[in-house]
Amino acid sequence: MAAAVLLLTGCGADESARTRDLALEVREAYLTAQTITAQGTITADYGQRVYDLGVDLAWDREEGLTLTVTEPELLQGITARVRAGETTLEYQGVSLGTGYLTQEGLSPLGAMPYLLEEITQGYMARCTMEKLGESDCLRVEFCQPEDQSGEGTSCTLWFDPDSRALVRGEIFSQGTLVLTAIFSAFTLA
Repeated sequence: MAAAVLLLTGCGADESARTRDLALEVREAYLTAQTITAQGTITADYGQRVYDLGVDLAWDREEGLTLTVTEPELLQGITARVRAGETTLEYQGVSLGTGYLTQEGLSPLGAMPYLLEEITQGYMARCTMEKLGESDCLRVEFCQPEDQSGEGTSCTLWFDPDSRALVRGEIFSQGTLVLTAIFSAFTLA
């Protein structure tokens, strides 16, 4: 828990103690989760081209992360498996890699592990309550503490304050939005 508090020190004095405590509770829920399942959409923006995908997500502490493309129909069944730093993209026995969204080498396939790692280990620069659509959400900004605004890779995540479910995530590279993930049917167990 002490490590979690140290990684929360960026949450400023203007945020309420309740918001900081809620951010710590969310982190603890992800640190102790054995499985995560969700459905969602991912929009990866490479600048000159944009890809929209529907995905099913399954994460297991022992087995790692599996993302299966559900939309568009042409790509249905493509599966990304992320295990101990190894990422593969599979379709009917064929494996291939994807391009990078950031200078640090983050690909759309690596985005979900990146988001989950930020939740459990990242530096929480700011945490506030914010309306997202009709719902009140916990909004947490993650970055490297030594980076200036608009440098490096950072992300902003929105959580349901009751269920701790990840509702939305945005990844930025050098201050530019490169990936948006929106989740439904998100379950932590």
